[in-house]
Amino acid sequence: MKKIKFNARFVAWTAVFAALAAVLQLLEFHLPILPTFLAVDFSELPAVLASFSLGPTSGVLVCLIKNLIKLITTTTGGVGELANFLIGIFYVIPAGFIYKYRHTFGGAVIGMVVGIVCCGLISVPLNYYITYPVYYNFMAPDAILGMYRAIYPGTESILQALFIFNLPMTAGKMLVNSAITLLVYKKLSNLIKFGFKRKKKAVPAQTAAGNVGCAQIGEKPSSTRTASRCPFCGADLDAKNADECPYCKTKFVAENKPDERKEDK
Repeated sequence: MKKIKFNARFVAWTAVFAALAAVLQLLEFHLPILPTFLAVDFSELPAVLASFSLGPTSGVLVCLIKNLIKLITTTTGGVGELANFLIGIFYVIPAGFIYKYRHTFGGAVIGMVVGIVCCGLISVPLNYYITYPVYYNFMAPDAILGMYRAIYPGTESILQALFIFNLPMTAGKMLVNSAITLLVYKKLSNLIKFGFKRKKKAVPAQTAAGNVGCAQIGEKPSSTRTASRCPFCGADLDAKNADECPYCKTKFVAENKPDERKEDK
Protein backbone atom coordinates (compact mmCIF):
# COMPACT_ATOMS: atom_id res chain seq x y z
CA MET A 1 0.00 0.00 0.00
CA LYS A 2 1.36 3.38 -1.01
CA LYS A 3 2.25 5.61 1.92
CA ILE A 4 0.80 9.10 2.16
CA LYS A 5 3.46 11.78 1.88
CA PHE A 6 2.87 14.64 4.30
CA ASN A 7 5.40 16.95 2.70
CA ALA A 8 5.50 20.73 2.94
CA ARG A 9 3.39 21.20 -0.19
CA PHE A 10 0.71 18.84 1.12
CA VAL A 11 0.53 20.53 4.52
CA ALA A 12 0.60 24.07 3.13
CA TRP A 13 -2.09 23.57 0.51
CA THR A 14 -4.29 21.56 2.87
CA ALA A 15 -4.12 24.47 5.31
CA VAL A 16 -5.03 26.92 2.55
CA PHE A 17 -8.02 24.84 1.48
CA ALA A 18 -9.14 24.40 5.09
CA ALA A 19 -8.98 28.14 5.74
CA LEU A 20 -10.97 28.84 2.58
CA ALA A 21 -13.55 26.22 3.57
CA ALA A 22 -13.92 27.78 7.02
CA VAL A 23 -14.56 31.19 5.45
CA LEU A 24 -17.12 29.79 3.00
CA GLN A 25 -18.85 28.02 5.87
CA LEU A 26 -19.39 31.38 7.55
CA LEU A 27 -21.02 32.72 4.37
CA GLU A 28 -24.04 30.46 4.71
CA PHE A 29 -27.43 31.63 3.50
CA HIS A 30 -31.06 30.53 3.60
CA LEU A 31 -33.39 29.63 0.75
CA PRO A 32 -37.10 30.51 0.87
CA ILE A 33 -38.04 26.98 -0.18
CA LEU A 34 -36.40 25.52 2.95
CA PRO A 35 -37.13 25.88 6.68
CA THR A 36 -35.18 28.68 8.33
CA PHE A 37 -33.02 26.29 10.37
CA LEU A 38 -31.58 24.78 7.17
CA ALA A 39 -28.69 26.85 5.83
CA VAL A 40 -26.76 26.40 2.59
CA ASP A 41 -23.04 26.94 2.11
CA PHE A 42 -20.40 25.81 -0.36
CA SER A 43 -17.61 24.93 2.06
CA GLU A 44 -17.20 21.48 0.47
CA LEU A 45 -15.78 23.11 -2.67
CA PRO A 46 -12.25 23.52 -1.23
CA ALA A 47 -12.49 20.00 0.21
CA VAL A 48 -13.15 18.34 -3.15
CA LEU A 49 -10.47 20.49 -4.80
CA ALA A 50 -8.03 19.29 -2.14
CA SER A 51 -9.16 15.70 -2.66
CA PHE A 52 -8.52 15.93 -6.40
CA SER A 53 -5.19 17.74 -6.26
CA LEU A 54 -3.62 16.26 -3.10
CA GLY A 55 -5.58 13.07 -2.52
CA PRO A 56 -8.64 12.01 -0.48
CA THR A 57 -6.71 12.35 2.79
CA SER A 58 -6.34 16.08 2.22
CA GLY A 59 -10.05 16.39 1.46
CA VAL A 60 -10.96 14.63 4.71
CA LEU A 61 -8.60 16.88 6.68
CA VAL A 62 -10.19 19.98 5.14
CA CYS A 63 -13.65 18.75 6.19
CA LEU A 64 -12.36 18.03 9.69
CA ILE A 65 -10.55 21.33 10.21
CA LYS A 66 -13.39 23.53 8.97
CA ASN A 67 -15.84 21.84 11.33
CA LEU A 68 -13.44 22.07 14.26
CA ILE A 69 -13.26 25.80 13.61
CA LYS A 70 -17.06 25.98 13.43
CA LEU A 71 -17.25 24.38 16.88
CA ILE A 72 -16.17 27.72 18.34
CA THR A 73 -19.55 29.24 17.48
CA THR A 74 -21.71 26.10 17.43
CA THR A 75 -25.32 26.16 18.59
CA THR A 76 -25.90 22.41 18.21
CA GLY A 77 -23.50 21.04 20.78
CA GLY A 78 -21.25 19.74 18.02
CA VAL A 79 -23.86 17.43 16.51
CA GLY A 80 -24.44 19.67 13.50
CA GLU A 81 -20.70 19.85 12.86
CA LEU A 82 -20.41 16.06 13.16
CA ALA A 83 -23.19 15.59 10.61
CA ASN A 84 -21.59 18.15 8.29
CA PHE A 85 -18.23 16.37 8.57
CA LEU A 86 -19.69 12.94 7.80
CA ILE A 87 -21.70 14.21 4.83
CA GLY A 88 -18.62 16.01 3.54
CA ILE A 89 -16.33 12.99 3.66
CA PHE A 90 -18.96 10.83 1.96
CA TYR A 91 -18.64 13.32 -0.90
CA VAL A 92 -14.88 13.89 -1.11
CA ILE A 93 -13.64 10.34 -0.45
CA PRO A 94 -15.45 8.61 -3.36
CA ALA A 95 -14.70 11.54 -5.66
CA GLY A 96 -11.03 11.62 -4.70
CA PHE A 97 -10.43 7.87 -4.92
CA ILE A 98 -12.12 7.45 -8.29
CA TYR A 99 -10.23 10.42 -9.74
CA LYS A 100 -6.98 9.10 -8.29
CA TYR A 101 -7.24 5.85 -10.23
CA ARG A 102 -9.00 7.32 -13.27
CA HIS A 103 -7.13 10.56 -13.78
CA THR A 104 -9.30 11.96 -16.58
CA PHE A 105 -12.13 14.43 -17.00
CA GLY A 106 -14.55 11.52 -17.17
CA GLY A 107 -13.07 10.09 -13.99
CA ALA A 108 -13.61 13.41 -12.22
CA VAL A 109 -17.24 13.54 -13.33
CA ILE A 110 -17.91 9.93 -12.31
CA GLY A 111 -16.20 10.46 -8.96
CA MET A 112 -18.27 13.52 -8.12
CA VAL A 113 -21.52 11.88 -9.24
CA VAL A 114 -20.80 8.90 -6.97
CA GLY A 115 -19.92 11.31 -4.16
CA ILE A 116 -23.17 13.24 -4.61
CA VAL A 117 -25.21 10.03 -4.47
CA CYS A 118 -23.35 8.79 -1.38
CA CYS A 119 -23.64 11.99 0.65
CA GLY A 120 -27.27 12.45 -0.40
CA LEU A 121 -28.25 8.98 0.77
CA ILE A 122 -26.28 9.16 4.03
CA SER A 123 -27.83 12.52 4.89
CA VAL A 124 -31.27 11.00 5.53
CA PRO A 125 -30.39 8.40 8.22
CA LEU A 126 -27.75 10.74 9.65
CA ASN A 127 -30.25 13.52 10.22
CA TYR A 128 -33.07 11.20 11.28
CA TYR A 129 -31.13 9.21 13.89
CA ILE A 130 -28.44 11.66 15.06
CA THR A 131 -29.01 15.33 14.24
CA TYR A 132 -32.76 15.76 14.70
CA PRO A 133 -33.01 13.85 18.02
CA VAL A 134 -30.62 16.45 19.42
CA TYR A 135 -32.72 19.26 17.96
CA TYR A 136 -35.76 17.80 19.74
CA ASN A 137 -34.18 18.92 23.01
CA PHE A 138 -34.55 22.53 21.88
CA MET A 139 -37.63 22.30 19.67
CA ALA A 140 -40.57 19.91 19.71
CA PRO A 141 -40.85 17.49 16.76
CA ASP A 142 -44.29 18.91 15.93
CA ALA A 143 -42.80 22.40 15.73
CA ILE A 144 -40.11 21.23 13.31
CA LEU A 145 -42.67 19.34 11.25
CA GLY A 146 -44.84 22.46 11.23
CA MET A 147 -42.01 24.44 9.62
CA TYR A 148 -41.85 21.88 6.83
CA ARG A 149 -45.63 21.91 6.44
CA ALA A 150 -45.58 25.69 6.09
CA ILE A 151 -43.71 25.14 2.82
CA TYR A 152 -45.37 21.90 1.72
CA PRO A 153 -48.63 21.10 3.57
CA GLY A 154 -48.54 17.50 2.40
CA THR A 155 -45.58 16.65 4.64
CA GLU A 156 -46.74 13.94 7.06
CA SER A 157 -43.58 13.02 8.99
CA ILE A 158 -40.01 14.10 9.68
CA LEU A 159 -38.69 11.19 7.64
CA GLN A 160 -40.76 12.25 4.66
CA ALA A 161 -39.55 15.82 5.10
CA LEU A 162 -35.94 14.64 4.99
CA PHE A 163 -36.55 12.99 1.63
CA ILE A 164 -38.52 15.93 0.23
CA PHE A 165 -36.32 18.79 1.47
CA ASN A 166 -32.98 17.75 2.99
CA LEU A 167 -31.88 15.15 0.46
CA PRO A 168 -32.45 17.39 -2.63
CA MET A 169 -30.81 20.31 -0.80
CA THR A 170 -27.70 18.26 -0.01
CA ALA A 171 -27.47 16.81 -3.51
CA GLY A 172 -28.07 20.20 -5.13
CA LYS A 173 -25.40 21.85 -3.01
CA MET A 174 -22.86 19.19 -3.95
CA LEU A 175 -23.88 19.47 -7.59
CA VAL A 176 -23.02 23.18 -7.57
CA ASN A 177 -19.70 22.38 -5.87
CA SER A 178 -18.97 19.82 -8.58
CA ALA A 179 -19.77 22.21 -11.41
CA ILE A 180 -17.46 24.89 -10.00
CA THR A 181 -14.75 22.27 -9.46
CA LEU A 182 -14.83 21.25 -13.11
CA LEU A 183 -14.39 24.89 -14.12
CA VAL A 184 -11.44 25.80 -11.90
CA TYR A 185 -9.62 22.55 -11.11
CA LYS A 186 -7.32 22.33 -14.13
CA LYS A 187 -5.74 25.75 -13.64
CA LEU A 188 -5.59 25.30 -9.89
CA SER A 189 -3.89 21.90 -10.19
CA ASN A 190 -1.13 23.42 -12.33
CA LEU A 191 -0.62 26.12 -9.70
CA ILE A 192 -0.38 23.54 -6.92
CA LYS A 193 2.00 21.35 -8.90
CA PHE A 194 4.35 23.97 -10.32
CA GLY A 195 3.76 26.96 -8.04
CA PHE A 196 3.98 30.57 -9.17
CA LYS A 197 7.06 30.05 -11.33
CA ARG A 198 7.12 32.25 -14.37
CA LYS A 199 7.47 30.28 -17.55
CA LYS A 200 10.41 31.18 -19.76
CA LYS A 201 9.91 31.52 -23.45
CA ALA A 202 10.72 28.39 -25.37
CA VAL A 203 12.11 28.21 -28.87
CA PRO A 204 12.46 25.14 -31.07
CA ALA A 205 15.99 23.80 -31.28
CA GLN A 206 17.52 21.35 -33.71
CA THR A 207 19.14 18.44 -31.92
CA ALA A 208 22.07 16.36 -33.06
CA ALA A 209 19.73 13.59 -34.11
CA GLY A 210 17.85 15.96 -36.36
CA ASN A 211 14.72 16.00 -34.23
CA VAL A 212 13.01 19.11 -32.98
CA GLY A 213 13.20 19.56 -29.20
CA CYS A 214 12.72 22.63 -27.02
CA ALA A 215 15.25 24.80 -25.24
CA GLN A 216 15.27 27.91 -23.12
CA ILE A 217 16.74 31.07 -24.57
CA GLY A 218 20.42 31.31 -23.78
CA GLU A 219 20.79 27.58 -23.07
CA LYS A 220 21.99 24.71 -25.14
CA PRO A 221 19.27 22.88 -27.05
CA SER A 222 17.82 20.00 -25.07
CA SER A 223 17.15 16.59 -26.49
CA THR A 224 13.74 15.55 -27.60
CA ARG A 225 11.36 14.47 -24.91
CA THR A 226 12.05 11.09 -23.37
CA ALA A 227 9.37 8.66 -22.23
CA SER A 228 6.45 10.75 -21.02
CA ARG A 229 8.23 13.81 -19.61
CA CYS A 230 8.55 17.23 -21.21
CA PRO A 231 12.25 18.23 -21.52
CA PHE A 232 11.37 21.91 -21.08
CA CYS A 233 9.19 22.14 -17.98
CA GLY A 234 9.67 18.59 -16.67
CA ALA A 235 5.94 17.92 -16.50
CA ASP A 236 4.58 14.40 -16.85
CA LEU A 237 2.73 14.03 -20.13
CA ASP A 238 -0.68 12.42 -20.33
CA ALA A 239 0.33 10.10 -23.18
CA LYS A 240 3.66 8.85 -24.47
CA ASN A 241 2.90 10.00 -27.99
CA ALA A 242 1.59 13.43 -27.06
CA ASP A 243 2.40 16.06 -29.67
CA GLU A 244 2.16 18.97 -27.24
CA CYS A 245 2.97 19.53 -23.57
CA PRO A 246 -0.31 20.46 -21.79
CA TYR A 247 1.53 22.73 -19.35
CA CYS A 248 4.14 24.75 -21.28
CA LYS A 249 2.42 24.22 -24.67
CA THR A 250 5.65 23.14 -26.35
CA LYS A 251 5.08 21.16 -29.53
CA PHE A 252 7.11 18.03 -30.25
CA VAL A 253 8.10 15.98 -33.26
CA ALA A 254 8.36 12.31 -32.44
CA GLU A 255 11.78 10.70 -32.68
CA ASN A 256 12.66 8.99 -35.93
CA LYS A 257 9.47 10.33 -37.48
CA PRO A 258 9.92 10.43 -41.27
CA ASP A 259 9.49 13.71 -43.04
CA GLU A 260 6.07 13.57 -44.66
CA ARG A 261 6.65 16.55 -46.91
CA LYS A 262 6.80 15.63 -50.54
CA GLU A 263 9.84 16.64 -52.54
CA ASP A 264 9.34 19.19 -55.26
CA LYS A 265 9.25 17.59 -58.64
